[in-house]
Amino acid sequence: MASGTCGQDPLGMGVHQVMDSLSEGLSLKERYRAFKDDYLSTGMCDPAFNYTGDRRLALLVSAVRTELSSVCAWEKPGNTRYWEELRLGLGVSDAESAEALQELKNCTGAANGGNTGAYYLAYARFQVSTLKMLLKKFQSVPERLPPFGAAYIYKKMESLKMVRLTPEGKPDCDSEFVSFDAFSKALQGYENLKKAGKVPSNSRYLTVVDYTKPSNSRRLMVLDLSTHRVMNQTWVAHGDGISDGSPAEQEKRARMNPRPTPFPSQKGGTDRYGSNPKTSNEHHSNLSSLGFIRAETEYNGTWGRSLRLHGLESGVNDQMLSRGVVLHGWGVNQMSWNSKDNFLRGVKEISSLGSLEGKGLIELNSMSGRMSEVASTEVNNATKGCLGVSEEPVRIRQPDGTFKGEMNQRDLLIELLGGKSKGVQSAPSFIFNYGGPDQKSKYFD
Repeated sequence: MASGTCGQDPLGMGVHQVMDSLSEGLSLKERYRAFKDDYLSTGMCDPAFNYTGDRRLALLVSAVRTELSSVCAWEKPGNTRYWEELRLGLGVSDAESAEALQELKNCTGAANGGNTGAYYLAYARFQVSTLKMLLKKFQSVPERLPPFGAAYIYKKMESLKMVRLTPEGKPDCDSEFVSFDAFSKALQGYENLKKAGKVPSNSRYLTVVDYTKPSNSRRLMVLDLSTHRVMNQTWVAHGDGISDGSPAEQEKRARMNPRPTPFPSQKGGTDRYGSNPKTSNEHHSNLSSLGFIRAETEYNGTWGRSLRLHGLESGVNDQMLSRGVVLHGWGVNQMSWNSKDNFLRGVKEISSLGSLEGKGLIELNSMSGRMSEVASTEVNNATKGCLGVSEEPVRIRQPDGTFKGEMNQRDLLIELLGGKSKGVQSAPSFIFNYGGPDQKSKYFD
């Protein structure tokens, strides 16, 4: 990120002067429209926006692999129509698909032959040959996937609870954008905080976390109030309400690596891709807090690089700092592919038989390794009340609105929200945790 730009615009005006100039004469609805127009114009509403290069190809491969299970199934009619649609839709020639087609014939024969061992090996060979065909065609230029490939990526992301799609099978951008009520409450409260002298003159970012949206929605959005640009959008966890357990249980859990994540429980609300979570300001509740928050200092803790948060509303969230409610990464281990599935077992079997030796198999194994780290994400809402965010690489939006380079999602948010750019301190930003139209606050009521 460029340094020296967080506190001033190119003309040397203070950030608040720029905000006042941009906002002069604009209603809340007009400002909301300006942010939404910017959001839609960037392509950011597509959840595959940050899935560049190998990560984009990995999602396609993961989606295709799931579908292949229906093509040659044990003692069931083969769905060869799907495979032909895949071949044609991805622009694969007859010569490029010859090996996979032969393996499909072998698999179909084995599926009806009564020998389960022969079937599973034939099925693994068919999967490997088909995916090898796909990788060979697109590995060198994964950004040039045909439109047909995008549909598979969206479908895979939907199955992994990463996105909601329209009936046409495209990302539902309207539902992913922050609601007007959340935006208006956040902005009115921010302006009143500014009037009360609680906002530094060079602070420019306001983050809205819309807890009325489910945890598979990208419900955290960072707004640059000085430019009316959306700087970042991502998934964010909420508190699970699960007890920390006895000291002995806590010690045992702390020694486990990777540290297990408890499955979300009803104690944290009925979310699990449903409604908004329960909230609390109480110690040991392990629930999230609503209201206005100021980003505090960065530190390294249990979850690695993290950002302390200071609740600004008495009786609502003013215990956040003492409760240890922070912004932290949600771990790449939460985004792992299942490395013990039939596909990789099939690769191992085939490798031992020498059926697919050589460069093709090496490339396939290499791609499988990369997919195991970044192919998919199972969005999980279980934290101890913290703002847990993905640690996947994301594109960095520059002050001029362009996207250049990429950074760990957690690190980007810590720099934006914590008021740092390349290690240079500027000004902390503010966060508003929204809980619905009935939410009350002295800053906007």
